[in-house]
Amino acid sequence: MVWDKGFRWGVAGSAFQSEGDMPPCNWQIYLDDGKHADLEPYHQAVDFRHRYLEDIALAQDLGAKVFRFGVNWARVEPERGRRSDEGWAFYRDVVAAIREAGMEPMPTLDHFVYPTWILDDGGWVAASTVDHFLGYVETAVHELGSCPWWLVFNEPAVNVLMDTRMRALTPEQSTAMAANIVAAHKRAYAAIKFAQPDAAVSSNEATGNLPEALRVSADAAFLDQVADGYLDFLGLDIYYPDIDAEGMQQLALGTPWNIPQPPDGIGSIAGYYAAKHPGIPIFVIESGMPTDNGAPRADGLTRSRQLLNVVDSISRARDRGVPIVGMLYWSLTDNYEWGSYRPRFGLYSVDAASDSTLRRVPTDAVETFRKVISTSNW
Repeated sequence: MVWDKGFRWGVAGSAFQSEGDMPPCNWQIYLDDGKHADLEPYHQAVDFRHRYLEDIALAQDLGAKVFRFGVNWARVEPERGRRSDEGWAFYRDVVAAIREAGMEPMPTLDHFVYPTWILDDGGWVAASTVDHFLGYVETAVHELGSCPWWLVFNEPAVNVLMDTRMRALTPEQSTAMAANIVAAHKRAYAAIKFAQPDAAVSSNEATGNLPEALRVSADAAFLDQVADGYLDFLGLDIYYPDIDAEGMQQLALGTPWNIPQPPDGIGSIAGYYAAKHPGIPIFVIESGMPTDNGAPRADGLTRSRQLLNVVDSISRARDRGVPIVGMLYWSLTDNYEWGSYRPRFGLYSVDAASDSTLRRVPTDAVETFRKVISTSNW
C-alpha cells in the first residue's frame, strides 16, 4: 500500500497551464471569443509538451518522490468519439519517464479544461458530461497503467466558480454543474478502484483558503458529499489560510502576492479538516507562494523562507497527530495562471511571455527544498 513508504515530498503542475500546443478546448474558446479581453495570450505556456523530460529531471534532482501532472481530456479526445493515439502516447511517455526517474506519478484527470465538443453540449452543466467523462476516465486508467495516486478533479469549488465567471452561468446552472461534478467524482472513484484496488484516489480541494463561513458552504457542495466512502485521502490546496476580507479582495483583483502568508497556516487548516473528517489521511496537494512577475514581495518573504515555514508548520501539525502524509510544491515551474503569466509560483522561474527559450531559472527555494527532502526522516 502507498501509506507504507513514508512521507511524500513532491512537485505539482497541470496540463493546460504548462504544456503549450493547446488543443481545441473550452479555454481556447474563452481566449478567442472576444468576451474576455483581460486574458493574456497563451503563447506556448512553458512547453512541458516538449520539455517534460527536462522538467522531470529537475524534479528528480530535487529528490522528489511524487510528480503530479495533468491529463488534458481535450488532447486525448479532441472530437466526439475520436481518441488521439498521439495524445495518449504523450501521457504514457510522461508516466514512463516519471517512473524511470524513481518517482510516483500522480495524474489529475480534470483541471478546469475539457474538449470543445463537451462545451458545445453544455459543459459540466449537462448531465451527459458525466457519462462522457466516465468513458475518458476508464480509458485513462487503461492507457496510463497502474499509478499509486489519482486525482479526479482539481479544486471542484473553484472549477464551478471559474466556469460561472467565464460562461456567465446562472445560479441554477452553477448548481447543476456542482452536482454533476459530485456524481462524476463518485463514478470515477469507483471505476479507478475497480481497476486498481490499491491506488489512492481523491479530488483536491482549495476551500481551506476561504474564510470559515465561505469554507463551510463550499465544502458542503463537494467535499462533505464525497468524504464518506469516495476519498482515500483528503487532497488539500493551501495557499492563503486565515484569509480576511482584504485578502479576498486581492484575489479578486488578481494580485495574490499582496496576501500575507501566516507561518503556521498549513498546520492549522490541515488540523481543521482532520477534525472534521477523522480517519482520512491528508495530502497537501498544492502549497506555494505567488510573486509579482518574480519580483521580491513587499513583505520581504522569500520563496525559500516561505517553504521552510510550510515544512515547520507541517512538522508541528504531525507532532499534534494531524495525519499529513505528503506535500507537493506548486509548482515546479512558473506557468499560465488562468489568464496571466504575472503570478509566479515556480521553484524554477520561467519568463513564458518574453523569453522564447523558456529557460528554467532556479529560485532560492530549489536548494532549500532539495535539503528539506534529503534530510527529512518522516
